[in-house]
Amino acid sequence: MKVCNMCGSQVADNVTVCPNCGNPNLGVSQPMPGAPVPGPQPMPPQQPMPGQPMYGAPMPGPMVQQVSNDKGNFGWAVLGFFIPIVGWILYFVWKNTKPGDAKMAGIGGIVGFCFNFIVLLTSSL
Repeated sequence: MKVCNMCGSQVADNVTVCPNCGNPNLGVSQPMPGAPVPGPQPMPPQQPMPGQPMYGAPMPGPMVQQVSNDKGNFGWAVLGFFIPIVGWILYFVWKNTKPGDAKMAGIGGIVGFCFNFIVLLTSSL
């Protein structure tokens, strides 16, 4: 008789898979008389993947793609300078997904608005 390494049940010598738990790795020796028979081994707790709850279903809500090399492009600041409303719109659209580009577009929009305001004030004098 063999003893299953997983659940501890006794299995006939001609069987290759434990009929109790399906374990293909059966031991070759029988436990000594009076020795405790090992019981089933506890399964290690499974950790959920990032972004998923414990039971594997995806979490509700929008998925945000992270950009690793977003350093901000000076071109977005230039666009925001000449067309401030576009710089502000791009800032609010990109602030969670592309923070570097969003910052450049927002700064360009603010600087462009302030420049246009100063030019408007000085030209009316």
